[in-house]
Amino acid sequence: MLNGYKILVYCTSRIHESNFNYFISALNDDLVLHGWRIMIFSTLTDLFLKTDNSKGEAKIFDLINYEIADAVFVSNENLLNYDVKNNILQKAKAHNIPAFLFGGTDSNYFNIGFNHKLGIRKITKHIIEEHNVTDLHFLCGRKDSDISNERLEAFKEVLAEHKITFDDSMVSYGDFWDDPAKKAVQKLVDEGRVPGAIICANDSMAIAAISVLRRNGYKCPRDVLVTGFDGIEYIFYSNPKITSAMCSYQMLGIEVAKFILQIDSQIKENPNLEPFSKFIEPTLILSESCGCASSSSSNIFSNQSLDFITNLGTFYNLFRDEEYIYSQLSFSIQECANLDEVAQKLHETFKINVKCFLKAECISDENCPNVSHTKSVYGDMMYVLFDSTSPQNEKKLFRTNDLVYNIDELFDIKKPLIFSPLNHIDLTLGYLVFYFDFYHKENFNRVSQITTWISNAIFGFRVLKYQHFLQNRIERMYSLDALSGLYNRTAFLKMFEALEKNDKAEVLTLVMCDLDNLKMINDTYGHAHGDVAIKTVANAFLSSFSPEECICCRYGGDEILALFTKEINDEYIEEKINNYIDEYNMNSNNPYKVSASIGICSSHDKNFESMLSFADELMYKKKMAKKNRRK
Repeated sequence: MLNGYKILVYCTSRIHESNFNYFISALNDDLVLHGWRIMIFSTLTDLFLKTDNSKGEAKIFDLINYEIADAVFVSNENLLNYDVKNNILQKAKAHNIPAFLFGGTDSNYFNIGFNHKLGIRKITKHIIEEHNVTDLHFLCGRKDSDISNERLEAFKEVLAEHKITFDDSMVSYGDFWDDPAKKAVQKLVDEGRVPGAIICANDSMAIAAISVLRRNGYKCPRDVLVTGFDGIEYIFYSNPKITSAMCSYQMLGIEVAKFILQIDSQIKENPNLEPFSKFIEPTLILSESCGCASSSSSNIFSNQSLDFITNLGTFYNLFRDEEYIYSQLSFSIQECANLDEVAQKLHETFKINVKCFLKAECISDENCPNVSHTKSVYGDMMYVLFDSTSPQNEKKLFRTNDLVYNIDELFDIKKPLIFSPLNHIDLTLGYLVFYFDFYHKENFNRVSQITTWISNAIFGFRVLKYQHFLQNRIERMYSLDALSGLYNRTAFLKMFEALEKNDKAEVLTLVMCDLDNLKMINDTYGHAHGDVAIKTVANAFLSSFSPEECICCRYGGDEILALFTKEINDEYIEEKINNYIDEYNMNSNNPYKVSASIGICSSHDKNFESMLSFADELMYKKKMAKKNRRK
């Protein structure tokens, strides 16, 4: 619980998919009425491919604060990496938080989802019993997918019940998406094995199968019956319209909310409540692709279909325009001088509700951007880079466990908070938090789009800033004297040359300083003590004058120069230097006293050689005067 609200942590991926907005709107609206708030942790991909980038995305789940969670809901259908899912569920169990698995059958957790097996059974029985087709082929999903294999088993069961012998040639694998499905169907065509009906494990593969059949001269449903599964929007606007089993995600959202509230109530009475399962029966949708409805041009291009096509075209154009805007944003961010400028660029571009939080290590240009500098994934502190709803971006640090800066304000909106990972390959940069006023599908589509562009832009910015830091560091290494920390002779002369050409510097003052008795210190006490003496005088200049006041250099062995861009009182300079040296001598236990002689020259001509000669002459006179006094 957080701030009086119960928290549902929902772990999923690909929230841009068509059914998500129906599901989350129903789930959130019901839970909010009972004092709950939803935090969605979502990756951009389903993590099936175990790439370095998917490892980076999956780290968003390390952000979850189980101390505030009252229930954890994991999508088994959208997160296809077993280790990632299991890690989330195990942590929930360790914190005694009820864990729910959507589309799973794990007896250790509360399971809810659609009865996919029953849906496939309904479709297969319909094709056999109503259309008298026994020459069937099943277009399956992935071979190693439990969801896919469950649907295949249902297909086999119905065949067995109707005394139809099954063999492996009756199955192809389309991996649940377009391209592999097309290749699988084309292989059937090439081998002369086109069946009387193709039962597809999802709608996307059914649409792909029909396109391949049509390209090869087969008409659906005249020559081949084709069915899908899931009931996505596109089946109602395809040609022909697809027979499928509708899994209503709006109904699912309502049922999940009821299930969570039911379990929450029962656990109060029985903390040791054993997990159980609840499954929702899909609705059979009979349509043109199996021959159950006439296919005429008059209803294919209905007003509803035209509206759908128009909306798709509008969204495509909008997506294309936004891609261009975001690509330009990425370039402009990399040209920014600092994070304040980055935040301003983001503010000018994004008009949707989003907050951008970076790992605190990203603030410093000195941290190598290719490695993590924290023990945990996100570290202890996060930095508020950007808030689209705040005209004045608050550059604040907050504890990572708090998840969101000023989270109370977001809870008042009563909409889900969507956490999306900012990463470069497997390197974590931070995260975005989206919070939409409306459940528009376009908003959820923008999550992955914006996340990708900001990740690339922030990483590119960090790389360039680090390169500048290294470049400046190398330049300083070649410009500075290693012993004294002052500029070396070469760097000093370059800077003097620049000041010679600067009309604003009307007068230059050159200070020449030379240590007294350095040879005696070296010969008597060793060169290490001589180095200490040189360093002491150098520190006198560094401590007495700021870099804005003058440029200091070690010009030779024990010769130190300082250059001021104005006329300076001689006594003022000597007093500052001598006071520092006197204080050092009082506090040191050295058997010798550090001292130095100073010569100063101010000139409008700004001729280095003449100024150096004049200052050197004055310094030498003062050094000789000291020696004469000692005699």
